Amino acid sequence: MPENTALVAVEGDLSLLSEDQNEGLTALLARFSGEATGPIGLEAPDDMSPALTIPTLKIRQRMTTDPSCPEEARDGDLYTTTGDLPEAPVKFVPIAIWGEHTKWSPDGGNIECRSPDGKTGSMYGPCRDCPDLPWRDNKRQDCDKNLNAVILTEGMTLYKVRFSSTSYKAGSNLVKFTKAMPSMWGKFFGLASDKRVNAKGEFHIFETKIFTEAPNASFQAVARHLCLEFMAARKEYIADFYARLEEGSSTEGEAIAEPQVTTVTVDAAAEPTYDVEL
Repeated sequence: MPENTALVAVEGDLSLLSEDQNEGLTALLARFSGEATGPIGLEAPDDMSPALTIPTLKIRQRMTTDPSCPEEARDGDLYTTTGDLPEAPVKFVPIAIWGEHTKWSPDGGNIECRSPDGKTGSMYGPCRDCPDLPWRDNKRQDCDKNLNAVILTEGMTLYKVRFSSTSYKAGSNLVKFTKAMPSMWGKFFGLASDKRVNAKGEFHIFETKIFTEAPNASFQAVARHLCLEFMAARKEYIADFYARLEEGSSTEGEAIAEPQVTTVTVDAAAEPTYDVEL
């Protein structure tokens, strides 16, 4: 494998990576090096989201109006917010998993209160004392409970996945599987969609399955590197979140924004982002 300054950032023997994986990793780390700011020719106003993003993996539903969903997508297809249609099941290992609570305004247009760790909200304080705590007394409340994951695919692509509502079980299954392993990247997982039917018609939910195949040592070295970087950044963000709460910086209708991964964000304003160099 040729010498590459981006690959040197990952400690460990990477000789077991395939040629395609080496190319994917080189591109991945180059984008997150802190030097890239976006495609050549892109000049965006300062108030717009940074050009580099971690794509979010979603499901095409019957009523999907997301402009990033390709026209070719059929109901139940997985798609990314960069307009790709990955083949299901997507083979991956999780890099980071965290829970959060989000309460939207009555009109659904803005975040009224958000807890990035499911413990303290940006507006209403400790979640355990909030009457809107998700599923308090086994009853659905106005606040949603979500699980978020950053995943690394077999081809060295990073995606963000949000497990919420009817897909929450798929996320909790992923957590259950990983708790039984020495590390989150000890086995490959598969992510696909599954069809459901209720009184309103057909819809699709995420489905996670564990594979018997274990990633080779080189792939696991990359996964470990990315995991440590993400979680170190998240630790800093959580500390900053609570510091801002102490200062009383949260205001009604404001969801405290998370920092960026260099010039990289993870989805929209309600989505976690990280300030790290991978």
